[in-house]
Amino acid sequence: MNKLPDKIPVLHIVTAAPQNARGLMEFVNARNDDNTHYFLFDSTIQILNQWPEWCKYQYCGLFLPGGSKLKRYRFIKQVIERADKVVLYGMYFSRKIYYFLLHWNPQLLKKFTWIEWGADLYEWRSPVTGFISRKMDQIGQEIRDRIPQVVLTFPVDELIFRRNHGNFAETIPLSLPSTRPMLPRIDAAYAEKKTDKLRIQVGHNGLLSTNQIRTLDTLSKFKDENIQVVIPLAYNIGNLSNTIDKQAYKSAVISVAKNYFGNKAVPFVNMIRLDYYMRYLWTVDIVIFDFKRPCGLGNLFFMIYMGKKVFLPADSDYYKFLTDNGIKVYDTNRISEMSFEEFSAPPEPSDPSFINDLYDYEKNIRSWEQLFATWTGKELPNTDQEAE
Repeated sequence: MNKLPDKIPVLHIVTAAPQNARGLMEFVNARNDDNTHYFLFDSTIQILNQWPEWCKYQYCGLFLPGGSKLKRYRFIKQVIERADKVVLYGMYFSRKIYYFLLHWNPQLLKKFTWIEWGADLYEWRSPVTGFISRKMDQIGQEIRDRIPQVVLTFPVDELIFRRNHGNFAETIPLSLPSTRPMLPRIDAAYAEKKTDKLRIQVGHNGLLSTNQIRTLDTLSKFKDENIQVVIPLAYNIGNLSNTIDKQAYKSAVISVAKNYFGNKAVPFVNMIRLDYYMRYLWTVDIVIFDFKRPCGLGNLFFMIYMGKKVFLPADSDYYKFLTDNGIKVYDTNRISEMSFEEFSAPPEPSDPSFINDLYDYEKNIRSWEQLFATWTGKELPNTDQEAE
């Protein structure tokens, strides 16, 4: 569909990775708010490839037209002008067109809520120097500083947002809804490990910032031990700004892993279904996240819930957050000093009760219902039970 309605109560702009917004899209559909919610996608091919059944849903999908950048710009501006409320999913991807639009039309910004995704807070500045890049970063800073409402999808993000962008925005800590309760799904995926090898996972994707090569180098002293080293490289290869050759970087990581560990190194290069991935995670003994910014937090929280031994840099915000919440995590910077016995020892027990709260499905859905009610002006039904 690309016929524009005269009025759009709520416009959801999905700038990339539509699978990240899938839970929210299904949540919208379940509400049966006909002609209330419209989704604008950057890429027809991307959404159809990753989620071909999207068209069965009742809400309306809009796609950016082909042709010149000016044509796309005019289309986006027209859609936003017809919307009462605009929800922007991720400001990192396809940011130039939205940066320019909001820079030249600042009056539109008052309609916006920004749902941030990781890189939006931590890696949004351009790694390329030059006038255009500096200008883009300046506009990006202005928009983040002045946007009226932000949904922060992970703990600690509010601290980072306030530190970098001040106190102008209303901030709402709220994780994206899943398509169904997550913790029972994790429990149902339980699988026994069928090997006596110590299974070590290095990172969760192929981003340069996960420091997989450095971690492999640190682990190389254990190469003669009975181990298996798993290196996820199925997505986000190199860096998000695409200034690194993805295939060359992936090949370099695999080459280093094979050089150190031979057949003990197992690269994951293909995406697999979430249920299969969770089943695999149950068989991991140790996971090493050698990055300072919050990243791969679904993986991180799943592993903590499963009782795995988790390594993070001790000077990262998430190391402090987890230890403050009673979770025992281990310092990546100490691996080089550890004996294999210390490194491979089971983790100390922790009480991950905060994860139960974080993944409380009913609480999460209720919070989204309340937020949607503020966007649409529709009152929530009273679900409180009267005392008998």
